[in-house]
Amino acid sequence: MRPLFVVAVLTLALLASAVSVHAGHDAATAVSFGDTVFTTPNGSQYAPAASYPVSVTITNESFGSDTIDASSVKMRLVAPGGGSFNYTSATTPAVSNTSNGVFSITFTQGQLGPAGTYTLTWFAKTVAENDTETASGGVEYTVSKNSSASVSLKLNGTAGDRAYNIGSVIEQNAQSTVSGLTTRLYNNFSGSIGLVGSGSAEVTVSNRTDTTAPTTTLGVSPSSASPQQVVTVSCTVSDSGNVGAGPYAVSANATGNENYSASATVTRTATLSSVAPTKTITVTKPGGSTFAVANCNETISGSSTEESGTYSVRLQAADNAGNTDERTVTFTVSAASGDSGNGSSGSSGGSSGSGGSSGGGGSGGSTGGLDEGAVETVSLQTVRPGEAYVAKFSNSNLGIVEIDFVAKAPASDVRITVTELKTRPETTSRLNDWVYKYVSIKVTNIEAGDIESVKIRFAVSNKWAKENRVDLDSIALYRYTTEWTPLQTTSEPSFLSEMTFYDAKSPGVSFFAIAGSERAEPIVSVLNTTELNLTSITSPEAVANYSKGLLVLLALIFAIAAGVMYWKWDVLFKKPHSR
Repeated sequence: MRPLFVVAVLTLALLASAVSVHAGHDAATAVSFGDTVFTTPNGSQYAPAASYPVSVTITNESFGSDTIDASSVKMRLVAPGGGSFNYTSATTPAVSNTSNGVFSITFTQGQLGPAGTYTLTWFAKTVAENDTETASGGVEYTVSKNSSASVSLKLNGTAGDRAYNIGSVIEQNAQSTVSGLTTRLYNNFSGSIGLVGSGSAEVTVSNRTDTTAPTTTLGVSPSSASPQQVVTVSCTVSDSGNVGAGPYAVSANATGNENYSASATVTRTATLSSVAPTKTITVTKPGGSTFAVANCNETISGSSTEESGTYSVRLQAADNAGNTDERTVTFTVSAASGDSGNGSSGSSGGSSGSGGSSGGGGSGGSTGGLDEGAVETVSLQTVRPGEAYVAKFSNSNLGIVEIDFVAKAPASDVRITVTELKTRPETTSRLNDWVYKYVSIKVTNIEAGDIESVKIRFAVSNKWAKENRVDLDSIALYRYTTEWTPLQTTSEPSFLSEMTFYDAKSPGVSFFAIAGSERAEPIVSVLNTTELNLTSITSPEAVANYSKGLLVLLALIFAIAAGVMYWKWDVLFKKPHSR
């Protein structure tokens, strides 16, 4: 009886134990994952050599007497190629069990494979043997691994080398392919390579290659002149800029962080070339009128300094960057004795006298100050080298009909001015010919050396030539430099025209004179006779007088001869009277 009781008690105890265990299992719930915590956000990017930690929090909800089995917690990593790796407390790297149900794993340098996306999933279960493993459903994290960052470098928008003129603004832009990286920009515009700018991912720096004004000098000689005296303008204009001509290096790089390594340095070449500054020289006369001087070291002709008073010469220069400089000097023209010093330059029309200078010996006028007459200017807006341009003049008082002009270099707003001079310029010598006209021809806004050829067409009054006994075939155009030089001159037959036209070629412009020599009178030789005692006749008046006497003599001889013949006829052929 006693053994049977013991067996019964043991059987009841086992049943009670089974019921208790079953009740505990029924009361337990699946493992629950709380807020998953990463030290960096999901999707963060890392370089192959970087390390990063990953952690997760696992919470107990209603496990009854069960607890989380720390040894069961694992992390599964799926690599970019599809390979799966499980990490536990026994692996390297290992899953660590920290306090408060936080489990973590840290991947150190070199423990990840190729660059790409890695997916992480956590798993855990309770201590109870019959509990199944629970995954962190839906809580997956991706970590991307990236290689080196790159950097781009552009010069004024061009991803390559670039050429500039001094005065240009050089804009340099460097940009990394990854935001947050520090990008640095270097150049050697100052003479040595140096850091000129830095920024997060992108940096832009602009360098002005010229912020200084051109360097200029200006002078006139003489500073005190007499009317019609030639004045020389001397000046220099140069520009160096902040950065001289030559090639320069511009470089950029990006500094890496725990995710990226720095890129190789990118270098571009910026080449600078010099550009000559532009200049303008303007002369203001005492009366307020102005004219331009084309270039430095050019003379102001005497026809432009006829007014007495103070002349202002202004030089304006500008470089390629727009920096400017300006200088002004003055010179004074004092009136000559007996001269009012107030000429008529710039007026239109005017009398030319009686068609030129007159007087014995070809004096060509007074040696005093100039007395200008008609003035006419023809403008050529655009002049191209090698092309012929014709400037026609309508004022008949000038004596100049047209000027054919050929330039060696391009120019604009070229002005050809012809001025009638009623007197010989005082700075010139006398001509030993009869002078029809003195004229001044001036060409502005072009260098004297850039004039290739000038052909001048002029006209001479046939009436003037006859009145002054000037041989039309001897007419020539004379140009004055240091002396009067006759130019090659050809004429056209005049016939019934009142004017004879001529063409002359000149190497340049200045003062000119239209002149010719006196024609030779014919010499008539008459033989000496006893009756008239005639001698050589050397003038037209003498020839006319002797011709009249000769006609009277011949008429008398004819009458006597006729009377003699009539008398002889009557004597020889008349019949005798009959008685």
